Amino acid sequence: MNAMWTLAAIVLALQAAVLVAADPCAPTLIPSGFQRNSPLTPVIVQYPGQPQVDSQISGFVDYVDGCNLVIRNFTYLPDVGSTKLYGVKAKSENETNAWPVSSAFVTTADGHRDMTFKLDKGKNLNDFNYIKLFSEQQKVLVAFAKLYDLPDAAGSSSSGSAAAGKNTAVPAAGAHAWASASMAALVTLVAAALFS
Repeated sequence: MNAMWTLAAIVLALQAAVLVAADPCAPTLIPSGFQRNSPLTPVIVQYPGQPQVDSQISGFVDYVDGCNLVIRNFTYLPDVGSTKLYGVKAKSENETNAWPVSSAFVTTADGHRDMTFKLDKGKNLNDFNYIKLFSEQQKVLVAFAKLYDLPDAAGSSSSGSAAAGKNTAVPAAGAHAWASASMAALVTLVAAALFS
């Protein structure tokens, strides 16, 4: 009976280890070459349609972990309206196939605070190498930051697929489901062996 409990404890420990390893938010899954404190590059200098109103946009993009970004010393005045973080995996900031990566709005900031953004479920830092601030209301790109260079084998995707150009050394978001299914199969086999 003690052998059964020991084996059960080992199986549970293995399951926990596999789940941690498959966590797309794990700090160990930050893309290789991620540039800490990447500067935001403003794209607009005036509020759209109002040339008398100057825009102030600055800050530095960094990561908290594989699923959270922070913009440090962030300045965004005035808010252009309904601005969100978009991401794109591309060789250049000119790639227009960006998609929303966080449902949180980017709001006015005066440079004296940091803003943290949780990436939407199923998204992680390996899905994009450029972050873009895009005003959905004005339909205008506000600013961008290059987070890391793509390996030579990767390139921009004309389809906008998050899977295109993925760093294959890092588990994809589906790895968690695969690991869970594999662990369930292992537990079933161990239980069958113990109780047969």
